[in-house]
Amino acid sequence: MDSTVPEEMAQVETALKPRMSTGQQVGLSLFWFATSAQWTAILI
Repeated sequence: MDSTVPEEMAQVETALKPRMSTGQQVGLSLFWFATSAQWTAILI
């Protein structure tokens, strides 16, 4: 990522937005893939 971000800002960002678990990342990826596939099928 960007190495110029001050450490304090990085700490605030992680406090406000905790990292997603692997399961949440997989679910979100599948959701966006399905949404994209659906719109591709609609627009074709």
